[in-house]
Amino acid sequence: MTILIIGTGGVGGFFGAKLAAAGFDVTFMARGAHFDAIKTNGLRVKSIDGDMHIFPAKVVQQPEKTYDLVVVATKVYHITDSAEAIRQATGPDTTVLPLCNGIEANILLENIIDKKHILGGLCRIFSSIAEPGVIQHTGFPGPTITFGEMDNSLSERVIAIETLLTKSGIKHVLSNEIQVEIWRKFIFIASTSLVGAATRVPFGEFIGCEASFNLLKNIIREMISVARALHIALPDNEFERQLEFTIKQPPKATTSMQRDILEGKVSELEHQGGALVRTAGAAGIDVPYTTAIYAALLPQELRTRKNY
Repeated sequence: MTILIIGTGGVGGFFGAKLAAAGFDVTFMARGAHFDAIKTNGLRVKSIDGDMHIFPAKVVQQPEKTYDLVVVATKVYHITDSAEAIRQATGPDTTVLPLCNGIEANILLENIIDKKHILGGLCRIFSSIAEPGVIQHTGFPGPTITFGEMDNSLSERVIAIETLLTKSGIKHVLSNEIQVEIWRKFIFIASTSLVGAATRVPFGEFIGCEASFNLLKNIIREMISVARALHIALPDNEFERQLEFTIKQPPKATTSMQRDILEGKVSELEHQGGALVRTAGAAGIDVPYTTAIYAALLPQELRTRKNY
């Protein structure tokens, strides 16, 4: 199976390296100094689970052929920017697996390629590019990929991917409720990203402060209410599950959206806070806490995008 990783950042770099280390035919797509470093020195992963060095590493700036499996691991706002690469890499039998944050990745991908190619997918990991050619995995030991067909069927291609991940030692879940899993991840990442960006402190500090922890709880409640209005079959104890999962995260952890906002970079604010506000409005659900933080963070985001 030939594999292309579109977006060799914290997510794509880590999982792509695991696949390559297991002997699979993996090509990484990268640009700029990151491309140069990988081409010259290979791809290094510094991980709490054990370091990896893929050398030599196959790396391209733009795909020149089609692949059996295309893993889209970009920021959500880069999916549209990657449209040409996604089209070039997708042949008649290509499977596309998005590992992006949020609830809008599949919508954006369906604007680029036929939805028959696209699975539902997500991952859980704390990682980032430490420097060109180097990925740093700092949190969530045993990173996990969750994936499945959007119609929840058990197809030959998802079974093949499950085999691939097993042989690579990647923890995974083949889900027959992938929409539920996507929303569950979205609620976690969007709520903590919004509160983390607003408070400007890591998990342990905003959880340890009663006022900000209550704010987080209210945002989680709002997001669950929107999901249920859309008939996403979250369990009755989803709120408790979300809190339990969040409390278990490393105290010094931060989300990628939070870091981008604090560093004055373009972020996924529109595809996390903005996505929830838009979806809630369409469903007729009031989400005042989410709306307030989204509105407070939006001016900086607009200024950053104007200069991007």
